[in-house]
Amino acid sequence: KIKNKKNLPAQSTSSRSKCFNSDNSLRYENINKSIDQFLENQKLMKAISNSRGAEHFLIIQPLYVLQSTNEIGLNDDNYNKSKIFNYVFDKIIQNDFCKENCLDFSRIFNNKGLETSSYMDNFTGIYKNEIFIDNAHLSDNGNEIVADEIIKKINF
Repeated sequence: KIKNKKNLPAQSTSSRSKCFNSDNSLRYENINKSIDQFLENQKLMKAISNSRGAEHFLIIQPLYVLQSTNEIGLNDDNYNKSKIFNYVFDKIIQNDFCKENCLDFSRIFNNKGLETSSYMDNFTGIYKNEIFIDNAHLSDNGNEIVADEIIKKINF
């Protein structure tokens, strides 16, 4: 196994070149391919759900980098991430697939006027009032807010 590993070509760990041109503009053709594939997968999951008498919902999760930049003061790397996610999520929600059963919670805390930056100063591993634990993972408080919104929107 080790011999074979040494012969593998080097792989870049950076996705920057896939999403950005050298002038920091978005590389739309690459991003759009990913969005199209994602939507095709969602259509397939919806068809499978419908064939079994179930409903399929697409819920775009909240991300820390998409909350108010005035509150969290994004560094360059996070600003670039926010550019990509803003474009991707807006493009998905505007697609015909999302005419029904799509919920965009990517900016839910910002839309509710909730402070999300307090996790940045928490290095204890004990979470009390924080909403995010990192860019994509919510604390119990954050999960409760999102779950309540899902229940309201879906009308369980």
